Amino acid sequence: MKFLIKVLIFFIPCSFVNGADLSFMDAVNEIVKRDPRISIDRTQIETQKTIVLAKKTSFLPTVNITAYESKNLTANSDTTFVGGGLDLNLYRFGYNYYDLKSEQYALQSYHAQKNTSRLKIEQEGASKLIRAIHQKSQVDIIKKIIGMKEKSVSVAKSRYKRGLAPKSEVSKALIDLDNAHSNLNDAKRTLISYLAAVKVLLGHQNVVFKWPMLNFILNDAPGRILQKELQLGKRPDYQQALHNIESANYQRRKARSLLLPSFDFDLDRSLTETASGRTWASTATISITIPIFDGLTNYASYKTAKNEVRKLRYSLKRNVRILKSDFESARDIFKTSVEDVKKRQQTLNLSRVLYETNFKKFRQGRISINELNWDQDRLFRSESLWAKAVQSAHLNLVDLCQNFSMALKHCLEI
Repeated sequence: MKFLIKVLIFFIPCSFVNGADLSFMDAVNEIVKRDPRISIDRTQIETQKTIVLAKKTSFLPTVNITAYESKNLTANSDTTFVGGGLDLNLYRFGYNYYDLKSEQYALQSYHAQKNTSRLKIEQEGASKLIRAIHQKSQVDIIKKIIGMKEKSVSVAKSRYKRGLAPKSEVSKALIDLDNAHSNLNDAKRTLISYLAAVKVLLGHQNVVFKWPMLNFILNDAPGRILQKELQLGKRPDYQQALHNIESANYQRRKARSLLLPSFDFDLDRSLTETASGRTWASTATISITIPIFDGLTNYASYKTAKNEVRKLRYSLKRNVRILKSDFESARDIFKTSVEDVKKRQQTLNLSRVLYETNFKKFRQGRISINELNWDQDRLFRSESLWAKAVQSAHLNLVDLCQNFSMALKHCLEI
């Protein structure tokens, strides 16, 4: 019995923790951790680190050992040979250095790519969560409208029983209520698809489906973020482009060094043992290799590398223009979306007041069910447009943070 109690005490808190709903930011962080693209980028980084290590060791001499034993069947004699050699590149006009620098910049490029992937995954995950929250709000709005229509049916039946309204008033109220239930079912089906998308990202749907950044949007915080300027140097995609250019530029220098002479040093020492005795041999060689004609292979490689640098620079110039334009657009769109949320909030408040006023008139028999239904539809549209405006503001805020190349959490701390 005591053992059973201990087991229950151990498992109950664990179940409670596992069943707890994640906040929006915790859910976004979990999405980033679960996405396999981050693991792919890490694998690529580890591979590139190995390549860089190999390029560093290329400055060291190459050592080899050769050994064999042969038998001359005609002369019936044996020969044993053991030899070792050391090869060292004395000077190749920076070939090995340029090769190393190119791979080091490629490694930095992969690090920047991982940061870019992280921001992209965060944006995708946050956007899907926001759309799911919006659809959940649509379901809640329709439920609220259904509650209002149920009150309308109750009032209409009460007035009919007292002889204050015709039976058609009750029928109209029931039809409106049935239509609202149909709209609710449609909204629920759409919500299921959004929740399925969330489950793909998280592995579950245990998320708090409430507007996470509404206070940020309605307060003075948007003013601070709208005053922030774009800093290209902090964008990982811009950094990646710069690293790619540097890597290609060192590849160009590496290709150029192949057009120039190279100096090498070789040291060999060997032992040959035959029936007549042992023989030691030592050889030291310093050689110079001058490329004369190779079918323009090295020259073609150099021109290709040179044109690759030009292409990357032109591409960066174009992308900078796009980044600046996208940033300005994202900032302006977010500004208008914040203004729209505030305006929609005012309209919604007015619609609620009008509905409450006219519902009292309906209970007093001063307006018909059709007139009340118009007010309910007006309130529904106001609620829906407000939720749509809030969704747009959230999505535009995520997009603006993406243009800043800032994690959403840090962006909201501006």
